[in-house]
Order: sequence, then C-alpha cells, then structure tokens
Amino acid sequence: MHVVHERIIAELDRTPPLIELFRHPTVRSLARYLSEPADSEAPAPMPSRQPTARRTSQLAQRRSQLGRQREQTRGDKNA
Repeated sequence: MHVVHERIIAELDRTPPLIELFRHPTVRSLARYLSEPADSEAPAPMPSRQPTARRTSQLAQRRSQLGRQREQTRGDKNA
C-alpha cells in the first residue's frame, strides 16, 4: 500500500492521506477521489458506528433470550 501511495505522490504531485487508499479500495473509487480538487484532501469523516435505536432494542431482546435459555439449561441439569 505504501508503494502505491508513493507512486500517487510522484505521478500526480499530490499527497493524499494514506488512509484514503483504504477508504477507496477500488480503482474506480480511488480515481473518483483523486479527481476531486486537491484542497479536499482532508480525510473524510468516518461513518458513525453507533447502533441505531432499533438495533439496540434487538440486541437487548437477544441478550434476554440468551439469559432465559441459560437459566433453563441450568434448571434441566439440576433436575
């Protein structure tokens, strides 16, 4: 990846952040990024990884189900 980054710098006379090569993994997406004006070379913000309210609710339900299953399993072993 470092070699590609160095080649971009040499060929295009630009210094995009190395992280952009990971954010644009295909030739098409990297070409689109590199065709943008040079002043936009600040790294793009990473998308939020915060779970949505729906996902949070789903996870809580799943934890509850697993807890009940564990309790049932423990009860069956003690019987």
